Amino acid sequence: MMGTRAGGRALVVASLTSVALGTSLLFGAATASAVGDGTKQQVCSDTLYLRTTASQTGPAQGTLHKGDHVLVHSHAGNDMLYVFAYGQLNRNGYVRDGHFC
Repeated sequence: MMGTRAGGRALVVASLTSVALGTSLLFGAATASAVGDGTKQQVCSDTLYLRTTASQTGPAQGTLHKGDHVLVHSHAGNDMLYVFAYGQLNRNGYVRDGHFC
């Protein structure tokens, strides 16, 4: 009976390890940016600031609105993207990632 009980514990530990690994992979993938360099993206947030620096608190040089489009040049780090904003702004700048359809 001891062998079965110890084997059962090993099975439970292995199962919990698999669940933890699967959960971390699932959430890890969810936090990675789905936006690719060189792609045109549509803004889905009501407003999104186009900033002069790759900082979420950097000076804003304009505001993008839901439905506006940007061309992603590169990932700048800190959840920021270097983009070209089409339309009224018609300039390069930085936006926060995660606000695109």
